[in-house]
Amino acid sequence: MPSQQDRPEIQTQEQSGHSGRFTSLLFAALACTIFYPALIAPFVSPRLVTIVIAILLIASTIHGPSVGPRRILAVLVIAGYAAIVVATGTELAAAARDPLIATNVQRLVASMPILLIAGYRIQRASMGPTAFRWFVYVAVPTAALACLEGATQISLFGRNDVLRALARDGVTRAVLASDQALVLGCLLACAIPMSLVLSARARMFSILLLLAGIYATGSRGPLVIGAMLAAVVLVPPLARAVGRSRWLTTIAIVAVAVVAYLSITTWSAEVLGASGEEYSANYRWALYATLPGLLSSVPFGYGLGTLPAGVWLVASQAFGIRDLVQTLDSELVYSAFTFGCAGIAVVIAAFLIAVRTVRFDLPIGLTATALSLLGFSIALHAWDSLGGLWILITGMAMSVNVGRKNPASTKGRRVGGNVE
Repeated sequence: MPSQQDRPEIQTQEQSGHSGRFTSLLFAALACTIFYPALIAPFVSPRLVTIVIAILLIASTIHGPSVGPRRILAVLVIAGYAAIVVATGTELAAAARDPLIATNVQRLVASMPILLIAGYRIQRASMGPTAFRWFVYVAVPTAALACLEGATQISLFGRNDVLRALARDGVTRAVLASDQALVLGCLLACAIPMSLVLSARARMFSILLLLAGIYATGSRGPLVIGAMLAAVVLVPPLARAVGRSRWLTTIAIVAVAVVAYLSITTWSAEVLGASGEEYSANYRWALYATLPGLLSSVPFGYGLGTLPAGVWLVASQAFGIRDLVQTLDSELVYSAFTFGCAGIAVVIAAFLIAVRTVRFDLPIGLTATALSLLGFSIALHAWDSLGGLWILITGMAMSVNVGRKNPASTKGRRVGGNVE
């Protein structure tokens, strides 16, 4: 029978166990919200659900004396801030008669800072591996369902209209209950570097199924990036080489400079290709070709409202004249249209932070880098699921980089599933 002196320690361990189980449930709920927003949307906004989960995760990272009152205070303060932002956004949207203002205010003023703080705190509390493990636990069966939906060409969630609308040149693309087929492909690709927290055997099985799921979504960009990530994750010498490279940040800076140069000198606002598949492949070069003209005419962007129609047009062989703002499939370009030079600076900064993180924490660094690379072909923050994940992982990457000066001083890093 434990003595009086032992009881406080036993109670502390029990509280820690309960807190750990609650945190795991939060991570599982967050992953399900990210992968299956269409199941939640009929009842409540998935964006608001994500914000609530993020607030609870922030509270779960608070420890020390008077932990209960401190957690309650944190929840009340952050929830109050979110409520004020949501109400303000709704009023601004009503005044301007533009519903998109409310959506963007919620995303950029409420969701973004809260998720950024949540990611930072999660990593500081050493809960990153738990977060990644639960994301993979949800991603792997989701990939299996994507394969089934792609093979049967029947929506598993009663969304046959969406399935038909997203088909490309008659080929069905699995979408399940996600925001969009490309979004689903991106989410599955992000689970590949997260699988580094699993055992080697489980990692191999998971990655093969994830790649099959990405293929079922018909998303070429995520499939290419997913294959590259799989090579790094599954080949330990390559993982160690990538994790120790001192040239990654330099390469990233050069890549950004090359994109800037090509957008000014080479790419044009004309989309070649007579088929829908060719249009999709070449469309993004036209997007980047508009950046110089956009920044010179609207250096601060168009703000949080609806973008002007009929101003930024491209000619295409497949569909004739198209309005760019209808499908801004690039985080860099979408941020430029919204906030101009400042938006581009934020996206590039997140990319460089992600690449730098690879040297300190391989799973987080690769995941953050993958999201930034995917952002060159999809507007991340236009989708609450993918954008929310991007902000959360960026917060984790920022936490990794705080106080880090010499990668060689980092102890116990996971590289290829093994601790160095």
